[in-house]
Amino acid sequence: SLERQCSAFFRADEHLSSMRLRSMHEVLEHLDPICPGMSASRAARASGILLRLLLNYGVALRAVRWPRASHAVHRNGVRALVFAEVGYLFLMLLVILRRLAPASSATSLALPSSAVWSNAAAAVGALRPLASYSQLSYIPRIKRLVPGMWRSILAAVARWRSAATDTPMSVRVLRFAASWLRVLAFTTVELTVFSLGLLSLHVKLDEVRAASPGRLALFGRRPWWLAFLNVCLGWLPFLGFANQITGIVDQEDLRVEAVLRTLFVRDSKEITRSEVEAVHEFNGVLLRELCCRHGALHGAAMYLSLTSTDYRRLVVARDNLNDEGALPCAPGSDMDPRGTR
Repeated sequence: SLERQCSAFFRADEHLSSMRLRSMHEVLEHLDPICPGMSASRAARASGILLRLLLNYGVALRAVRWPRASHAVHRNGVRALVFAEVGYLFLMLLVILRRLAPASSATSLALPSSAVWSNAAAAVGALRPLASYSQLSYIPRIKRLVPGMWRSILAAVARWRSAATDTPMSVRVLRFAASWLRVLAFTTVELTVFSLGLLSLHVKLDEVRAASPGRLALFGRRPWWLAFLNVCLGWLPFLGFANQITGIVDQEDLRVEAVLRTLFVRDSKEITRSEVEAVHEFNGVLLRELCCRHGALHGAAMYLSLTSTDYRRLVVARDNLNDEGALPCAPGSDMDPRGTR
């Protein structure tokens, strides 16, 4: 029977049944034990994100100043690609500053608007992917091409089959053609974006080859400090390229997103608007409390340093732990010290 089968999984069942989700009041009560202050590890994570952000903007501006291409036509294409990347970086920076402006004036209020802090939390969280953003991040989108095409084809077939029998054939054919146009548009966009990522990779490799630190390391008759500065600037493209390569897929961002989707998204295939607003409101409350308890700058830095483990510790409670921090054993089970095997 099912009950007899479940009895064989006592340890797993005990662990699962001991978990529950805390309310927002309990989350705020456990915020200080989990985030007591700006520790060395949190300061290192936050400062690392900010340093990578400055490095990414420096590399982008350097690429604008020295575009590399062998022919004029290629040079114009490279320049357009570089300006598109730089334009996105600075546009996102303006959006972040615009979202942070209302929250900076609301820190003195006792109960500021939740929408203000939700926007501020989204702005602070956007610094993490922006610190290593490049058009190289378009390359992994090739993985979603075939699954996306298959879902679009199935949706088109489902619309054709679900059409009412009394619907005129011309209308059904037009709807079916529109569905296949969506499939074609999706495929074209994904392939175009993937091609831009490959072209960006080619351009960045050319920049790295052209910026050889060996040629900049020649001291000659120049002052030593100027030669040292040239050597450091020569390594800038290498460090920037490594930073952008590591940012193609940010594992920690994926883990945080997975935890938040597990907590707030129901068993639906697509996330709803109310669920997105719940996630934004939750992050806004965390940012507001951290800023109120530790100051605006320290609070924003601590929010920037939150990891998926911190989110799990804040929200998931374990109620059935004993004094040693372990779950109680079933009487007579293999792990019960009083029982026998």
